[in-house]
Amino acid sequence: STQDGHWGSWIVRIFEVVGASIATYFAGPRVLGMCLKCLVEKFDRLALSVDVHMEDFSFNLLRRSFVIKGLQVDNPPGSSWESEWLARADSIEVVFCPLSVIKSCGNQVELERLAISNLEVNYEMESISMNNVQPILDFLEGVKVDNSNRRIKTKKLTEYVLH
Repeated sequence: STQDGHWGSWIVRIFEVVGASIATYFAGPRVLGMCLKCLVEKFDRLALSVDVHMEDFSFNLLRRSFVIKGLQVDNPPGSSWESEWLARADSIEVVFCPLSVIKSCGNQVELERLAISNLEVNYEMESISMNNVQPILDFLEGVKVDNSNRRIKTKKLTEYVLH
């Protein structure tokens, strides 16, 4: 009788582990996607200098891919742009090679697929040398202006290679 109770508890534990594994497999990517969406929207100004909004972000490590639904990138602050946003897309699907990121220490990302649906870009020029894209590029490249008004890049951008 005590043997039966011992086996019964093991069977319950096995079902718990199997159930937790199945739940993690199906819900894990969804939860990870929600966490990544929150991180992107929280640290967008630190990474790009503009606000980024998205309806949904799903990440699948097994497929080495992520999908962004309802992406909107706001215009840089500081000027009076006519449009509310710089770019938006209904969806963006990216399949990448994680090994390329690891081997290059994050300096290069190899993309196996990049699919963008309904991309709209509002490119606005304020003057000959100023548009609504340049402040973002300057921020990413760490551009500093020296005493003679020369723009000096202090960072190298990550290289993206599409195969």
